[in-house]
Amino acid sequence: MKLFQLFLITFCINSYAQLDFQDHNISAITDGAISAYAADLDGDGDMDVISASYRDDTVAWYENTDGLGSFGPQLIISANADGARSVYAADIDGDGDMDVLSASSFDNKVAWYENNGAGSFGSEQIITLNAANVKAVFFSDIDNDGDIDVLSASLDDNKIAWYENTDGQGSFGPQLIITTDALAAITVYAADIDGDDDMDVLSASRSDNKIAWYENTDGLGTFGPQLIINTTTTEVRSVYAIDLDGDNDVDVLSASLGDDKIAWYENTDGQGSFGPQQVITTNADGAYGVSATDLDMDGDMDVLSASEYDDKIAWYENTDGQGSFDAQQIITTNTDGAQTIYAADIDGDGDMDLLSTSWLGNKVDWHENLSSLSINDTALLDFSVYPIPTTGDLTIKSKTRIAVIELYNTVGQLVLANSLQNKIDISSLSPGLYFIRIKAENGIFGTKKVVKK
Repeated sequence: MKLFQLFLITFCINSYAQLDFQDHNISAITDGAISAYAADLDGDGDMDVISASYRDDTVAWYENTDGLGSFGPQLIISANADGARSVYAADIDGDGDMDVLSASSFDNKVAWYENNGAGSFGSEQIITLNAANVKAVFFSDIDNDGDIDVLSASLDDNKIAWYENTDGQGSFGPQLIITTDALAAITVYAADIDGDDDMDVLSASRSDNKIAWYENTDGLGTFGPQLIINTTTTEVRSVYAIDLDGDNDVDVLSASLGDDKIAWYENTDGQGSFGPQQVITTNADGAYGVSATDLDMDGDMDVLSASEYDDKIAWYENTDGQGSFDAQQIITTNTDGAQTIYAADIDGDGDMDLLSTSWLGNKVDWHENLSSLSINDTALLDFSVYPIPTTGDLTIKSKTRIAVIELYNTVGQLVLANSLQNKIDISSLSPGLYFIRIKAENGIFGTKKVVKK
């Protein structure tokens, strides 16, 4: 099952964690900053940042110059994304580096930009010009052929669609419509909703207040009818899918602007039957962005929100690991017109920091997680990993017999694991930064960073 699992680091943490954050500006010249994402764009093992800014039609990136969160000047990838709206990074052409994917509303365009591996980008390569007022783009392997396909949500034609990467090198086929019944479609996401090891699709549409999913019926990109999760939100703006209640299936989160609500929906049977809306807060004024990560590193997924009208970035602790959430904890109220919120380890210290965009303030910011989480250094496993960087096997050397090796990406997803061995083969993974977590037979854990070339 393709599960978005937790980034577990076994530290002793008090319940009901109070975390401290410090705001840092990445850029203040992104006119109408509306989307941002973190990825290693220059292949140096740390998290850089990309942004889309709506009013200046710009897709740009910012180098993390020291690996600690000091960012260089804006580097423009394209100034030809008319009404740039959404941006992601993925290895579109299968050459081992992170390319950039964008959606722009005024030209109805989904496009990608090839990375030479060091952060130098080629010209725009158009995937489609037939997504009317496109609001969101996403990526996933929809047809199970081992490469990155693309998804879009477009508002004016009520459309959720996907585009096949036909050769694995960034040549895309025609638009394949999943539905035209998402009235004013505003966002799209992919996850294995029904637990059958292929990627289904999740959408939100603001005119019909609908959160819905679409089953990938054959694992090859043939989609069934729209399956409604909920219609009780008002002006839904974003959705996110992850296991919130610790039962190893994919639940769904939503942010809705009209009712100031962050809510979640339990996948009750692991096969895509969803329970009623469970409200996390109604105190996110103009709720726009939602995502999740293990922010307090206690082994479960906490929730993050960005709300436009109160300029707020906030988080909500998952207090029992089963989807019971504590009251809103404010990170900042200085994100003028907050739109998006994502988690990534920006400063390389092993915890999750946050990345946000300010639509009215024209800013891309990151929010440093400053909290000391009561780490007992003497209880951490002493081990070494070599070679770093590598293209294939990692070897672990420890005086204590190894029970489990786990490898996580920078957003906390478990990507590889094995047991009772001192090696793990990472040749199938995309280049970039990962965290290797070792559990010894005596129960002691340790974690280190590794780099895949």
